[in-house]
Amino acid sequence: MWDEAVSEFVANDRLVVLGVVQEQHAERARLYKQWRQFDWPIVQDALNLMQIKAVPLAVAINEDGAVVSHAANPDFISQWINERVEGEHISQSEMEPDALLQPIREEFLWNGAQGLETALDRYGEVLASSHADDPAAHFEAGVAHRARYDASGDPADFQKAIDLWARSLQLDPNQYIYRRRIQQYGARLGKPYPFYDWVEQARAEITERGEMPVELTVPLTGAEIAKPVRKIEPDDSAPTNPDPDAEILEDSENLVNMHVVVVTAPKTVRPGQGVRVYVLLEPGDNAKWNNESESTRLWINAVDQGVLSAQLVEGLLPEEVESTEIRQFEFEIRPPRITLDPVAIEGYALYYVCLKDTGQCVYRRQPFRVEITVAPDAPR
Repeated sequence: MWDEAVSEFVANDRLVVLGVVQEQHAERARLYKQWRQFDWPIVQDALNLMQIKAVPLAVAINEDGAVVSHAANPDFISQWINERVEGEHISQSEMEPDALLQPIREEFLWNGAQGLETALDRYGEVLASSHADDPAAHFEAGVAHRARYDASGDPADFQKAIDLWARSLQLDPNQYIYRRRIQQYGARLGKPYPFYDWVEQARAEITERGEMPVELTVPLTGAEIAKPVRKIEPDDSAPTNPDPDAEILEDSENLVNMHVVVVTAPKTVRPGQGVRVYVLLEPGDNAKWNNESESTRLWINAVDQGVLSAQLVEGLLPEEVESTEIRQFEFEIRPPRITLDPVAIEGYALYYVCLKDTGQCVYRRQPFRVEITVAPDAPR
């Protein structure tokens, strides 16, 4: 809609268009731009430095730098371009960056991997002191932790990002960007729309045009392409528990590290509110996946009076005989509608794994347990 509305003015050199996206992963915006064939630049504002609270937001600026409108629409464009519309200059005080946060932002955005590590340390310091109740600082620190998770795959950073974003939303519940970032990875019950369901269509249409689609360096999670639902349906497929008597040997050698990430906003949920759970499996230093047999499986025990989206989740095997990638499993739970007790989620993973030093391959089981706190007054 916007591209069509402004194309004539752009072609006649009467308007310059610049897009800004509050997107964590820049290549996803590049793929969308390639798909829609936008020919104007788009810049990334992952930290939401613009502090916008709703999207889309169109800001109209005159050639002398005066803001004509903070909420322009396509119908406004013609009037603005063809008639003289007065604007207001933004005061210097409104543009002044936060003295403590600005150097951290610059470290994160401009100094690569080492800058990210420095920024994470410094975000931790300011959150423990003067910015303890600053929602923007919490959100930015969450973006930095998610960036390190994308780079290094440490699941602790994924959970830390979720926790920081949840706290930022708790401090500023009207912040659209904070809420959407959590919903991106959260339960279908709380989603406003599918976030990235357009990706496969975009890839297909770009390929049909004879182009190479922009590669997504960070794979999409199931939550990011899932459609919203009005209720979580129970798993009625009646799956068979693959190891009901716990006969498979436990992974006492810690060949595989397990991490459980719970996505809620915030971590305490209301009765009946949907929660998405990620179980991440990562081979240790002396282990690698054996892909010549059955796939890795995750079993989740039934929850009293609650609803599980699935009890048995199976992964896909890579084509390689051996690999060392992090394996991610996702499921959802809706706690009972009437409860004040913590909801315990228990289950286990079954996997084939080989030792690097000896080449011995074994089949192992690893249990997990996580509790979700339920409170009727939890924020929405």
